[in-house]
Amino acid sequence: MIDFRLYRVAWLPALAAFVVMMFSLEGEPEPIEPQIAPTAFDGDRAEINNRQILNAADERRPGGEGDAAVAEQVRSRFEEVTAGSVAIQQFTESVDGEDADLTNVILTLPGETDSTVLVIAARDSASGPGAASSAAATATLVELADVLAATEHTKTIVLVSTDAGGEGSAGAREFIEGYPDRDLVEAAIVVGQPGAAEPSKPHVLHDSTDDRSTNAQLVSIAEQAVADQADRAPGGRGTFADLARLAMPSAAGDQSVLIAEGVDTIAFSSAGERPLPPERDAPDDFDPEVMTEFGSAALATVLVLDQATTSLDHGPDAYVGFSGSLIPGWSIAVMALALILPAGLAAVDGVARAARRRFGLIRSLAWAVGLALPPLATVVAIYVLAVMGLIVRPLYPFDPGRFGLGLGELVILLLLAATLVGGYLFTGLGHPPRRARGEALVPALGAAAVAGALVSWLLNPYLALLLVPAAHVWLVAARRRPPSRALTLGLAALALLPAALALKVSAGAVGAGPWDLVLMIADGHIGTLAVIALCPLVGALVGLVILAWSEIRAGASAPRSGVPRTKPRLSEADSGVVDADAGHARATP
Repeated sequence: MIDFRLYRVAWLPALAAFVVMMFSLEGEPEPIEPQIAPTAFDGDRAEINNRQILNAADERRPGGEGDAAVAEQVRSRFEEVTAGSVAIQQFTESVDGEDADLTNVILTLPGETDSTVLVIAARDSASGPGAASSAAATATLVELADVLAATEHTKTIVLVSTDAGGEGSAGAREFIEGYPDRDLVEAAIVVGQPGAAEPSKPHVLHDSTDDRSTNAQLVSIAEQAVADQADRAPGGRGTFADLARLAMPSAAGDQSVLIAEGVDTIAFSSAGERPLPPERDAPDDFDPEVMTEFGSAALATVLVLDQATTSLDHGPDAYVGFSGSLIPGWSIAVMALALILPAGLAAVDGVARAARRRFGLIRSLAWAVGLALPPLATVVAIYVLAVMGLIVRPLYPFDPGRFGLGLGELVILLLLAATLVGGYLFTGLGHPPRRARGEALVPALGAAAVAGALVSWLLNPYLALLLVPAAHVWLVAARRRPPSRALTLGLAALALLPAALALKVSAGAVGAGPWDLVLMIADGHIGTLAVIALCPLVGALVGLVILAWSEIRAGASAPRSGVPRTKPRLSEADSGVVDADAGHARATP
């Protein structure tokens, strides 16, 4: 039996953790007001730059001739800036399965101090001209170089034209990993898709490929710049969306890898976070006025950072926005652990009771662990198919639009689904073990679910918070009157609803679908340990449904295969034996 009194008492730490979380709220840092009027961004010259880039190469596949031609064009323009010094960074990266020679072009404008502000724009375009995205971003970068070179600035400003932005932001990653003065970088500004004729929110991007948050005051400065220079609302989001992006990191753009590398970074985009598809990124889709607006916002942000005399207020290392305040990540982690605790104590107590009474605990635990094997086999199948070359492994972050769901991908998805379902139907896991009683089966499932939740907490406490319902739902089978089969199935599905909604929010923001999730597992963006931790949780939910269909609950024995369940006749002596823990009469063995 499960001691529900212990379970209820164990919620007291969760109440304390909630109080601590509410008292840990921090106010959002205010943006820094510019000390002088920002220098004008010349949109006409930027438009000419854009046209020159498109004339030089209407397609700039990373490492291709068009990409090299535009890199040379950027280098030539940077060398015209007499106040700066130009450097070329060459490296090799896999592009579409083949090694390609890639190039970053770097312009350094020395300041009065060594404190550095980075300005970054990707140059390549894997398909199509990229008129409103990478071409406009490169044109904006070149114009920013001319404007900043003509002004006095306190801090060193480094402008970088990166390669392979569409190949996992390889150029930005290569630059920051090899930059010798990385510790002097105060902030980085990424110019993303500045020239879309049909702008869409959000305009300030600050998501990462891991569970880090960027500088909160930098975000405020950038959002104020968009409001002032572009006269547009930057497009914020709610608390759950913030939590979802920390729990299931999914992002696009150079800012995502820079934040993951520990550099406070934001990106400006006129077209939101989702990469523009080629059919919406042609010359006719380019708007020079919009590029002027976002180029001005980028320039204003750089100048504010240059004028700042004190360090920016980062806020918590990781945070979630809540009604104008920031919830620190550490308090969310404490809250998640406190919410898992009641289910953990109930499971441990139930397992201990079953062990003392010899209710087939070993068989029950083995079954509960075995229920995690079909999901695990599905994950292993993904890795095997990736090694065989049947599943591509693009470097993350990748553009989901490049990897559509075709017939081959659909066949693989069906194969993975068959592996998962077949693992339960054809291995005997779909039936509870013989001679194991509900008093052992139910807490065994609980132990598996809690173990998965705790490992998830160690890896990502924000994801663990979303998995709290899945760590508790097994307790419905321990009630004297458990829910019906249909209701049990519904509760098991609802237990995964918070995580499913978070996945929809996070992946949907960049246009990712089920196939992209497979690719993220295959390329290692979703870590192996994180995936393995989810397997016992999934197995426990499946086991809960199996128990409901077998009409087994805590306090009832598992039926033998092919033997109908019958109510045993009790003698007067037997009927007088009372289980003190259960509180009801039962027959002695």
